[in-house]
Amino acid sequence: MKTINKIGALLLASVLLAACAKDDVKVNSAEAKVGLQKTEFSFKENLNLIEIPVVVEGEVNGVVKVKVEFKETGKEPAVEDTNYIVTSKELTINAEEKQGAIEVLLYDNDIIEKTGGRTFAVKIVEAKGASIDAEKAECVVTLKDNDANFYERLAGKWTGKMAAGDIKVNIQAYPEGHVLYDKQLVLVLEEPKNGIPCNFTLNYSYDKETKKIELSTPLGEVVAEGLDFGGNIGVGFIVSSIFNGNDVQVEGEIKWTLSEDMKTITPQLGEKEGISGIIFNEAGFTGYLFFAYPGLVLTK
Repeated sequence: MKTINKIGALLLASVLLAACAKDDVKVNSAEAKVGLQKTEFSFKENLNLIEIPVVVEGEVNGVVKVKVEFKETGKEPAVEDTNYIVTSKELTINAEEKQGAIEVLLYDNDIIEKTGGRTFAVKIVEAKGASIDAEKAECVVTLKDNDANFYERLAGKWTGKMAAGDIKVNIQAYPEGHVLYDKQLVLVLEEPKNGIPCNFTLNYSYDKETKKIELSTPLGEVVAEGLDFGGNIGVGFIVSSIFNGNDVQVEGEIKWTLSEDMKTITPQLGEKEGISGIIFNEAGFTGYLFFAYPGLVLTK
């Protein structure tokens, strides 16, 4: 089960409160109102950290201090410390900015919500230096479920497991509205060698009739560039390939098999074959292999 580091969140909150206590700040004495920026917000649950803006309107000559409360609401309520964690329920807004934000850490579960999302309410219950705008005192926040969307569910941190040891892998989804959304992801091998990440294309398609997901990675693509190898190579780039111990293949594609629980992705390769990156420069293939991962399996 996924967990959130509550200790880190609480430590952050204590640091923020301690900093506010030490500052000798002037509280606003001019006529001003404070309220939430909107009465409705919607965020995807896999965003990790979200901000709920609080805005001051009117004349200000000092800070405005706000205290908020959170409560469950809706058909599928979001529960504090289960679906989200609030770093601090008190906020100090500077006169120059006239805007602040309540930070909330989200817990991304693997559950497909019945209504497509969970909701909670945020309400300003106390304000110093301004009156509370009754029309903007409360808002409803919807945490949209990303697990029903298989494309978005694939995104996140993965572990690349193989006999030689584990590597860090990150699958990135394009934002909704992007031309490649629901069509393509980016498979990032974060530190294949010398801390240089390599970004592979991961083509995605979903057949609604068969309920089958297909994943593939094209070969012969540049996955990292602008690298100075020095010596006879000079500045070069890395190209996606398959390495089998003797030969390198740069044409075609790697097809991947996704497990039913969507927690394992396995390349459809031979026993001795592995996803690899080879080094090119302006003259062509240098004959050098940058990395090779035979037996690589991605797990989440």
